Parts: sequence; C-alpha cells; structure tokens
Amino acid sequence: MIRAILALVYATLKHAWSTRAIIWLVAWAAVPAVLLPMTLQADRTAAGAHGMILTYTPIALFAVLLVGSIWLSAYTLASERLHLQFSMLRTKPVYGAAIWLGKWLGVLIIIAITLTISVALFFATMIIRFQGQPIATKPVWTISPPDETVILEQARQMQQNMMLQADPSDHHNIPTLQQWVNRLRQQKYRVAPGSSTSWKIPLTLHNNTAQAMQFQWRLDPMRRQPVAGTWTLLTPGAIEPLAIYPVSGLLDGTHTISLPQHNIPAATPYLIITFESSPDNEPQIFFDHQNPVRFKQQSGIFLANLIRATMLILALCAATSALTLLFSAFLSFPVTVFAAHGVLVALLVPAIAGQDTPHIRHSHGHHHGHTETWFLTHAEHFLNALYRLTRSLRATLPFRRLSENIHISFQEHASVICILILLLPMLCAILAHLKIMREEVLS
Repeated sequence: MIRAILALVYATLKHAWSTRAIIWLVAWAAVPAVLLPMTLQADRTAAGAHGMILTYTPIALFAVLLVGSIWLSAYTLASERLHLQFSMLRTKPVYGAAIWLGKWLGVLIIIAITLTISVALFFATMIIRFQGQPIATKPVWTISPPDETVILEQARQMQQNMMLQADPSDHHNIPTLQQWVNRLRQQKYRVAPGSSTSWKIPLTLHNNTAQAMQFQWRLDPMRRQPVAGTWTLLTPGAIEPLAIYPVSGLLDGTHTISLPQHNIPAATPYLIITFESSPDNEPQIFFDHQNPVRFKQQSGIFLANLIRATMLILALCAATSALTLLFSAFLSFPVTVFAAHGVLVALLVPAIAGQDTPHIRHSHGHHHGHTETWFLTHAEHFLNALYRLTRSLRATLPFRRLSENIHISFQEHASVICILILLLPMLCAILAHLKIMREEVLS
C-alpha cells in the first residue's frame, strides 16, 4: 500500500508539472509576496509600513494558497473520475484510501513547495526594504500556564475512589473529571487571610532572559477591601528567593514584576510563585488561572514567528485540500469547487472578522413533539459545535500575532493542528475509500 501511495504521489506531481499547475501557483503566490512589501507605505514611517505589510501580505498569500489548493485538489481527483481512470486501477491491488492519500500528499507537497518559495521571497523582500530591521530583537510576551499536573492526578484519583466506593447504578451521578479539577482549582488558586500558597510556573523563555513577569489576581467580589501581602519568586533548589515584593492595596487586575536577567539561572525549568496573605486581610485572594503568566523578553521574533505562521498556514491548507478531495470523490469538478468555497466562506469569514456569536439556547416547551424536540436539540449541538470550531480557527490564524510581534506558540494550537493534519484527513480518507471502492464495484 505504501508503494502505491508513493506512486500516486509521484503521478500527481508529474501531472501538476506537465499541466504547468505548479508554475502558475508559484507565480501567483510570488506576486503578493514581492509586490506588497515593496509598495505598501501606510503612514510613510518604517513602523507603520512594517505593520501594514505583516498584516496584508500573509493574508494575501493565504488566500492565494487556499484557492490554489481547492482548484488543484478538485482537478486532480475529479478529472480522474470524469475520465474513468479509477477503473484502470481495478487491475491492481490499490485501495480507495491509498488513492485518496496519494492525491492528498501530492497536493500537500505542491502547496508546501509554493509556500516555502513565496515565504522565502517575502522574507528576502522585507530584508531588502527595511535593511535587516524585521529580524531585529523586539520585546515579546511569552505565555506560561501554571503546571496543573498534580491537580489532574488528584482529580483522577478522587474520581476513581468514588467510583470504586459507589454502587454501579450511581456511577452517572459521580462528578466528571473536569468537575473534580474545577473543585481542586478553587482550593489551589485561593489564598485565605493569614495563609500562603505556591504555584509552579514552567518557563518557556529563550535563553532564560526574562525582563518582567505579568499575572492576574482577583479579590472576593463580595469583599473588595484593600489587602496586604508578599510575593516571593523562587527557583527550584535555591535557598535564597529570586525576588521578594511586599504589596498593599487592591490586588485586583494585572500585575507586573521586574525580573533582573542576571538573577535567573540559565537551566531553570520553572519558577515558583508564593503569595503570603497578611492575617489582617479580610477578603480572600484568587490567582486567575484562566489568564496565564506572561514573561517579557527580548527576542528575534520576526523570523521565528514567520516560520511558525507558515506551518499554521500549511496546516489550514492541508485541511482545505482534504475536504476538497473528499468532495471530489462524490461530486463533479465545478460542484466540488463551489462546495469547497462555500465551506470556506462559512468558516473562515466569521473567523477572520472575529464575530462572536452567543451559544444557541432553545427552550423546549411541553407542546413540542418528540421528533421536533430531538431535531432542535441536535441542531443546537451542531450550531454550538460550529461556533466553537469558528473560534478555534480564529485563534489558529496567525495574522494578528505576526503583525503585532506577539509570540506564536504551537503549544496553544496543538489540538487544532492535530485535527487539521491527522484526524480530518483520516476521516476524509475513510469516506473517500468507501465511495471510490463502490464506484469500482459498480463499474
């Protein structure tokens, strides 16, 4: 099967080269990669032009590659269905999934080649115009969420103990793992008057050169009196603290602590934040785990962010190609192109525009029949899932972070990348396999 997939990948590349599809796609992608950085002016300042170029050029490249991946994917499979070339593969032991995977990998290689060339041209054009300024070091805020390994382990243990002690008929009443985690968080992330609590914050720094640390606290909303306490920053295994900051007043909101670079050991894997609340305090203080700790550092972010943004764009193009190839297994070439563009408009336009739609909530009265209630319930779940997908796509699109010099992290997008690169293509391959093999049998 692997040999068949490689042969189909080679055939797809050869066909795209013979029809000049690769040349045309590279040419169209090179136009915005070179033309926009050389012509955009903004407010006639280097900073303004830099921000405008990093906003519009990647979006233009993304649009060209999306359209190119749709047309290339639709043509490479739908044309073979049109010319009945699948029937020629019946004489060989080739599965439908192998046909689909070979076509998808071939298209993905073409998109990767095009993206690599266009990004290289874009980077070279930026260096020529700004004379090395885009790769200069800039202040960056790196996100570091608290380590919750202990909380997750305790939650699993508590859930397992309750399931062992409870009657099997009552297992559905046992709190879920997420509910146990939320309960432990309420205990872990609060500091009562006269007590102290510590949190372990993993470091995700470049050469451990942090200038400042930023995090959020909040007070008990019912008792917002001024409080006093002491923040202590520790490194693992150290006897002396890294820094001690006594504070007083309303601790609500975002707080920034300066971190002298020479005080942080080079091999420090994490920091320990300890807050000791004064016994004279009245309200409790909460560490806001929903807003991760951020470390400010100087980093050459442009090239690194550009590489990460390229990988994210490639993942989105790979998912688009997978969906288009799935449509091609069922539909004709023009219908496939129309359907693929319709799906992109439905998902990416709200994502780029940043329009948040509230969750759909239906109140099912007693007058609804069973069928209508079932339909409304599943429609509600579908719309909410579509809304969450749209928000995930908006968070995955790297254009705002690239233009504002914000660190792009794969860790934040790991789940979405796995869906786009692994789960979605696997599902599409299975569905396409069933359709292709059915066509072979009927023919």
